[in-house]
Amino acid sequence: MRTLHLCWPGIDERRAAAQLRAAQHALQRLSPLVAAHGTHLEMGIDGLAARVGDETAIAAATRRATAVHLRARPQLAIASSRLLAALAAHAADADATAPTIVPHGEEEAHLAPLPVADLALAATGRPADELAAAIERCALFGVRTIGTLARLRSADLAARVGSIAALLRSE
Repeated sequence: MRTLHLCWPGIDERRAAAQLRAAQHALQRLSPLVAAHGTHLEMGIDGLAARVGDETAIAAATRRATAVHLRARPQLAIASSRLLAALAAHAADADATAPTIVPHGEEEAHLAPLPVADLALAATGRPADELAAAIERCALFGVRTIGTLARLRSADLAARVGSIAALLRSE
């Protein structure tokens, strides 16, 4: 499923909670598939092209809908998975006018060079201490990039980092 991810890393989640909820509700007018995680919003965009236009138009409509509630410009990305959209949004330039769009078929090339530690940026609903421990164990065994992590078989990863390997693989 194609996912659009927005993040506002510079805002205080507690102070902007009402505005974030309002922005979430505004996005739900575009798509019923909207989730909120702190200062992050994500939206499933499959099927929106018929109503809104291509992915660039969807990103523009999303920015307009959220700008009414949050003055800060979000970092925004579209990709074929929640993980990749979140990672691409974190890496996006907040001042960029064009959204970061990871085309189909280029996911691996986009993810491979990113550090394993970046998975913590996109992990929602995971215990922070367990994820930090898994990332630390990866580093101890020389697994420093997401590309290296992806090349490991699940059994090899579990042997290297223990039972918390599922935290890394499931993202």
